Amino acid sequence: MGGNRKTNNQPAMRKGNDLVFTEKEKANELIKQYAKEGNIKSNDPIRERRIKREWKNEISKSCSQCDNRRTEDCSMFTRQEYDEATKRLNLGKATGKDQISNEMILNLPEIGKEQLLKIINNTWTKQNIPNQWKCAEIIPILKQGKNIEDPASYRPISLTSCVCKLAERMVLNRLNWYIEKNNIIRAEQAGFRSWRSTEDQIVRIGQSVLDGFNTKGEKAKSKRTLMVLFDFSKAFDKVWKDGLIWKLLKNNIPTCTVRWIREYLSGRSSTVKLGNESSKMKGFKNGVPQGGVLSPKLFTIFVNDIIDNLGEAFSLMIWPSGYRTTPPKNVRTEFKMPSMPSKNGLANGECN
Repeated sequence: MGGNRKTNNQPAMRKGNDLVFTEKEKANELIKQYAKEGNIKSNDPIRERRIKREWKNEISKSCSQCDNRRTEDCSMFTRQEYDEATKRLNLGKATGKDQISNEMILNLPEIGKEQLLKIINNTWTKQNIPNQWKCAEIIPILKQGKNIEDPASYRPISLTSCVCKLAERMVLNRLNWYIEKNNIIRAEQAGFRSWRSTEDQIVRIGQSVLDGFNTKGEKAKSKRTLMVLFDFSKAFDKVWKDGLIWKLLKNNIPTCTVRWIREYLSGRSSTVKLGNESSKMKGFKNGVPQGGVLSPKLFTIFVNDIIDNLGEAFSLMIWPSGYRTTPPKNVRTEFKMPSMPSKNGLANGECN
């Protein structure tokens, strides 16, 4: 019988020199591909071990901001912060593996909202995030014009816990406020920042070219402007976690915040859903979560020092592609810090 063998009208997928046909086999090949994309080849293992030792030693000390007293930026989240974060939840979004939707969160009764706030505060103070919040279900989407049989041709769309995204947004609001207040992010960086956009960088480029035309160099000729563009492929997947934690601490981000982020990044796992089948669960050693609310800001901090080793003759501009950022409706200007509530238990469920 002629023709290629297919399952549920889906084409075959390459596995090395062979082909796989079932949804289960293809899902397993895709999760292997996504895990491989996060592998980072070490260029300086001695330096990497030193950096890991440094951040582990630093993070074990008292918080640089509150001295472990949970005051100021490290205090419990308030109900006002919770309400502000829920206003920005998007309706109609897919749920994570816990099957809790944004609509369910928004329609909680008053007692339910208070309990959810207590759970989020528990993760904040104890740095203990439920495993289900760290599990992602990946839906592969074929990239336009790519080979349908190649596992590398599929863009991963990660579905994560909506409750975790709510907690991330609350952490992000404080992180943004601290970063902007202390001018941690360089002016050259327009990506993932409120009130900044790609248009700002386009204007800067245009102005640099015009300045070159209007500035005379040798032999009364206008100066030339050379522009080199770099595209970070698999940018979020390539973030070195140890280096990110180290940079957060070096930028004097409050230690309590860094501890929560470290817990958020550790022990993450994903599975690929293809049709009615799912791949085996696989952990990711590096990278920030695709689809994570915190991920764009963490990536911004990770690449913030990229300009350090450039000479004065160079001008660097950084902006994102494939992401859209919008300014918040209400700009945060002040925190009102409540007193610490009593301890509350939190079950740490497993990711199945």
